[in-house]
Amino acid sequence: METIGLITEAEKRLRARIKDAVDEGERIVFITEKGHLGQALGKEAKNLQMMRDLLKKDVKFVEWDEDKQIFIRNLFKPFDVASIRMETLAVAVPGEMDASGQPVTKIKIRAIVEVEAKDKGKAIGKAGRNISSIRHIAKRHQEIDEVQIV
Repeated sequence: METIGLITEAEKRLRARIKDAVDEGERIVFITEKGHLGQALGKEAKNLQMMRDLLKKDVKFVEWDEDKQIFIRNLFKPFDVASIRMETLAVAVPGEMDASGQPVTKIKIRAIVEVEAKDKGKAIGKAGRNISSIRHIAKRHQEIDEVQIV
């Protein structure tokens, strides 16, 4: 099912506003609008289970937030995040020069996330599945170029 179809189906069944759906093969991550996570999950997470049964895949809901740090924290749930530090970096673009002959730089944003030791392996996931998903969604929704776990 395409992204638009997933969003439409989820909104119809859950009566919650869905901002995006990311199909990762065996898992679909729905990004809910801010304030709609509880509605999406449903009482006692019944909506979550319904969507898993309907789609025959693992389903995760993440609440969107305009604040980059809050959104990153939401992406890491249910793992315990001790701290998040955001860095803005100026990185030279290889082989590109401006009119004055100076290297062209691009601004990159890096999130450095300190995860409790007990959750570090799970946050990374088997073969890096969880951190790869977090990186992809962070870039897609907040233009965060890099997410590191420490």
